Amino acid sequence: MCSTDIQSIRPLSRKLLEKALKELGEEPERITEQLGEIRKWLAGQPHLRARNDDQHLITFLRGCKWRYQMTIQKIDNFYTYRTDIPEFFKNRDPLSEEITAVLKAGCIIPLSSKESYIGPKVIILIFNEAGVQISPITIFKVLFMSFDILMNDDDNVAISGFKLLCDFDAVHPGYMLQFTPTALKNFVATIQSLYPMRMKGIIGRNVPTGVNVLYNTIVKPFLNEKLRQRVSLKNEMNWEEAVGSEMVSFLPKEYGGEFFSLKEMSDEWNNKIVNYRNWFLEEENYICQEHLRPHDTGHSEYFGTEGLFRNLSVD
Repeated sequence: MCSTDIQSIRPLSRKLLEKALKELGEEPERITEQLGEIRKWLAGQPHLRARNDDQHLITFLRGCKWRYQMTIQKIDNFYTYRTDIPEFFKNRDPLSEEITAVLKAGCIIPLSSKESYIGPKVIILIFNEAGVQISPITIFKVLFMSFDILMNDDDNVAISGFKLLCDFDAVHPGYMLQFTPTALKNFVATIQSLYPMRMKGIIGRNVPTGVNVLYNTIVKPFLNEKLRQRVSLKNEMNWEEAVGSEMVSFLPKEYGGEFFSLKEMSDEWNNKIVNYRNWFLEEENYICQEHLRPHDTGHSEYFGTEGLFRNLSVD
């Protein structure tokens, strides 16, 4: 176990700290105490092989607005879900053939921003011509690899949440058959209940009729009212409405931005994923061992056709 030292936590900018104090109820003078309580709880969970460094744990506390019970449930979900959805969270070597294909296709682009920006992180997920040659499961895997990097590197995500902008430009009826009910449910469960980052919006662009049907029949029934209000599927895009006025200029040039092309932005992010290779290989060691869980909560409480969404929450 590592000891708690507040100096091991990245300092927040003045504006981001003010937001954390106001919106999350963060209390800097109690950080050491609260991290200690989480670490003590982890020590009594033989089924969890979890990271326990301060920066990792404080992300959960911030994402759960410093609510202890919600935080420990989120940590448990984080490792339980990652173990039980291996198609998303196993074999994540950035140099593997399947992941390299996604990187080359340029499907995932988290937007940069001004240093003073403290709004939700904007992540673009593009189903382009190269992307629709790849299983959506693999694309989702790389998307969640990107979430992991942002969770580690970007305090703004933990404090302000994220928006996911999905461009279905090249999606055709045949490709939509690969969006199976299980894949879609696991995707939504991962976004809602696994990561300590609040989802502030999913915005669809170039949305074919079939995607609307999949959303309305498979996904929407499992969302609570707040999350339903945060999903918007459109054909035409008002960029300022979609990403916020502060982020419009940071979009790719192809989307009306001012600075970089899609290729330049995807190449930069792909290099970051590859540079994280050792971290992703090590991450295979952090799992949930269900047979060691102190109290048998039952596998269906987390997964299965009926149980997958039982514990989903949003804030």
